[in-house]
Formats: sequence, C-alpha cells, structure tokens
Amino acid sequence: MRWIPLEANPEVMNQFIYNLGVKPNWEFVDVYGLDPELLSMVPRPVLAVILLYPLSDSNVDSLGKPVESSDVFLVKQTIDNACGTIALLHAVMNNENVLQFKDGSLVGDLLHRMRDTKPADRGPIIEKENRLSDLHESSAIRGQTTAPAPSIRTNLHFICFVENSGALYELG
Repeated sequence: MRWIPLEANPEVMNQFIYNLGVKPNWEFVDVYGLDPELLSMVPRPVLAVILLYPLSDSNVDSLGKPVESSDVFLVKQTIDNACGTIALLHAVMNNENVLQFKDGSLVGDLLHRMRDTKPADRGPIIEKENRLSDLHESSAIRGQTTAPAPSIRTNLHFICFVENSGALYELG
C-alpha cells in the first residue's frame, strides 16, 4: 500500500489536523533555521516539531534509545509515503492533554481505538481507516506543488519531535 506524499507546507498540515478534529487554537508554522534570531520568530509554546529530511544510503548511529514509555504515543508506519500523516498523528496524539478535539472527531476515535495497543499493532489500524486515507489524499493534492503519483518513491522522510516528562522523543 502506498499513499501520495504530503507536501511540507504548514497550510496543508493545519488543514489536515483541523479536518482530523483538532480545534483551530494551534497551528503549524515554518521554522526557517536554528539560529536564535530565526527561532525567535517561532510562536511559543511549541508542542511538536516536524522535520522533513532527505534519506541517504549511509548508516547513522542512533543518539537515543528506542521508545519504551507507554506515555509516548507511537505508530509504526506500514504504508509507503505515509510518513507525513504519521508525523502529524504523533504531534497531535502526544499532545492530547493540551489540544482540544471536536466531539466525534476522527482523532478522538483513533486515540480511543489505539490507546491500549502496541505501536506495531497501530499500523494495521491506520491501514484500514478509510477516513484517514481519504483525508491524507485530499491533503496531499492540496499543496502548492503538483502532487506526485503514489507509485513515486521519494527520498524524503518526515519525523516528529515531542517532549514528554522532560525527555525529547524523535518519532518517525
């Protein structure tokens, strides 16, 4: 199974999470760099950071350790080109205590169904959720650039950074 890649575009991501059921009190913004001057332009507080980076063939040693905390919501990606949606789910679901969800929302339903499951068991739930695949597709074709075909393999990958109990987690 392969989806159309999402564009790294705050407008697309904001519309995605609002359609997912997040009330529009929060938004994604571009981060133009890591210099203090550029970071000062980012609205505070920051709940999550989503990073799109190029994949390479070289192996990179991990700086951390695998997520073992049941307090961190992690979905194992099982659909090609779904990393944008998975990163957005990580950002939203790991901040359910701060974000507000609309009644009867898709995100609320997904949280309820996946809360007591293991990360590896959540991927198949995502695969079978037609409302999420429809939302992903409508978001993927909404960007500023022409969406590639689902069959296209990209060399880019989205990950999400979230804080939980004083620790920083890279989820992706």
